[in-house]
Amino acid sequence: MPRLIRPIPLAVAALLLPGPALAQKVDDNAVTQAADAFGINIDGENLGLYSPSGVRGFSPTAAGNIRLDGLYFDDAANLTNRLVSGYRIFVGGSVLGHPFPAPSGIADFTIRKPDRNILSADVDVDSFGSRFTEIDGQWRDALPHLGIAGGLGLYRYDQWYGGTSHVTSTALTARWRPDAVIELIPFWSRIEDDSDESIPILLLDGATPPTAGHAHRFTGQHWGKAHEISSNAGLIANAVLGDWRVRGGLFRSVDHIPINYQPTITDSGDVDHAARAMIAEKDQSADAVSGQIQASRIFRDGPRQHQLMIAAWARDHRRSYGATDSAPLAPAPIDDALFVPEPDFHFAAPTRDHVRQVTVGLAYQGSWKGVGELDLGIEKTQYRKAVVTPTGTLPTSRDAPWLFNASVAIQLAPALSLYSGISRGLEESDVAPSIAVNRNEAPPAIRTRQIDAGARWALTPKMTLIAGVFRIDKPYYGLDGERYFRRLGKIRHQGEEVSLSGSPLDGLSIVGGAVLLDASISGSEVASGAIGRRPAGSTPVTLIANADYRLPVARAWSFDIGLERDGRRVVSVDDRVRLPTRNLIDLGMRYRFRMFGKPAVLRVQGQNITNNFSWDVVGASALMVHQPRLIYAKLTTDL
Repeated sequence: MPRLIRPIPLAVAALLLPGPALAQKVDDNAVTQAADAFGINIDGENLGLYSPSGVRGFSPTAAGNIRLDGLYFDDAANLTNRLVSGYRIFVGGSVLGHPFPAPSGIADFTIRKPDRNILSADVDVDSFGSRFTEIDGQWRDALPHLGIAGGLGLYRYDQWYGGTSHVTSTALTARWRPDAVIELIPFWSRIEDDSDESIPILLLDGATPPTAGHAHRFTGQHWGKAHEISSNAGLIANAVLGDWRVRGGLFRSVDHIPINYQPTITDSGDVDHAARAMIAEKDQSADAVSGQIQASRIFRDGPRQHQLMIAAWARDHRRSYGATDSAPLAPAPIDDALFVPEPDFHFAAPTRDHVRQVTVGLAYQGSWKGVGELDLGIEKTQYRKAVVTPTGTLPTSRDAPWLFNASVAIQLAPALSLYSGISRGLEESDVAPSIAVNRNEAPPAIRTRQIDAGARWALTPKMTLIAGVFRIDKPYYGLDGERYFRRLGKIRHQGEEVSLSGSPLDGLSIVGGAVLLDASISGSEVASGAIGRRPAGSTPVTLIANADYRLPVARAWSFDIGLERDGRRVVSVDDRVRLPTRNLIDLGMRYRFRMFGKPAVLRVQGQNITNNFSWDVVGASALMVHQPRLIYAKLTTDL
């Protein structure tokens, strides 16, 4: 469902004059702009079954399947919405036309570019007291052949769980076009969070999760304020050289956390005497340099088109982690605040790892109008990972597999096509979570395989139905009964997915979808009973339904609704503890008007409007309270 938590006072009502408001940011709407239900982000508003952190039960971010304007990007640090306008998830039939698709799906982010002359501002508040201000600008012709774009965001979070944080986000982009065939796009962005009070994690020690809690009651420690600085910079180049189109990008992504805290509360069944602890870590960092260069040429043969592409991409990723300590705190009732002095932490020596990977690939994309499409790709990759621990250097991990992908779409009728694909990849596994004994440890890259198939049916010129099946196989890393993150066997995710999107009536847009997932682990650990067959966090069904209706007699107004249903989610390592089914409802509206003669829109939304109490699974027998009811108001205007 569309989710946006961002945000100044709304006492400007006397300045609001109804009327049409047509501009760039004031028209942003995830429901009306979504091509399918598989995942999209428009200016911070998320919609869809999937996201960069979860596609078919796996994470494209953890797997290294992030793209920036279609180019390979190793994201050690988060991308700010002041730099990117959003992302789209490509999976199933939507990957046709995208070279070198990955088994865990692709999340492709789009950089804001100076396409026009515009200055926009957002001001937001929410029902817990958060206050946000964002300013974004574009100047298409700042200098001859040169345009610039930039943004600034100031965020004061009063979180729904009672913690606070202060975030500053900035970005700057330029675009230089000296002639019609060359384009250079340099960019830079930075996010700093200097006082983040983390939400506590509830650890279950054989207990059933509590069924209720108090919103906006902080059960962490106010001295446990994390500090994080994230930056991304790079250069994208596009050129036309004769019959060849050449694209390239070089990026650096850096994340530094001088100090981080994670409070935990252990529920052993006695809610009045829950053990508490604080995990602290200092000087955690990640520094990634990555890039890609590709050259493609199109050959046309009547109704047939052929494209050949040769590409190379690489990354150099260094991390420092493991300088941690954990201190027990005084026990207290599970849902009460108990503030204690900060203990003395004695941090361990850090572990450092260094990954180098170079890949070259050759791809073919063919299309025949009225008949179908064919995508083929082959890659050769060289992977090396070195790890230095406080006790010595570990053996270097190496791999050099041949990888491939093949996808085909056949058009059975003008409105109906079938697709099928297979791909093999070398991807990163998830990093050990903060609650693991070996927290933040990253296993070597793993070989993965995916097959999928489905159909795409244009029900009407404005309505599209997509239905497919998939199967993904990987080695499985997770927490064992002692909370040590290690390889526990093999995992298979197979299932069905459905998307329905479009506009069945004038003014009405809908996006709906479903994922039916059979996630299963196999291996000796399952056979011995040490772990269960179902991985923690998995659910057999996820349903979403979203609608946006713009009134025909009052076009300035539109109303939207979002529904989400999650099936029973696995909590424990042994697969015996599960959370109940969860239903969430969002309601919202938009009012378009002119303020000081400029287009503006007022967006109000209630999230989890029924205030349904529930938990999110963040690891084996590890939970966080889900966001309770939250109301936010956002005013966007062009200046």
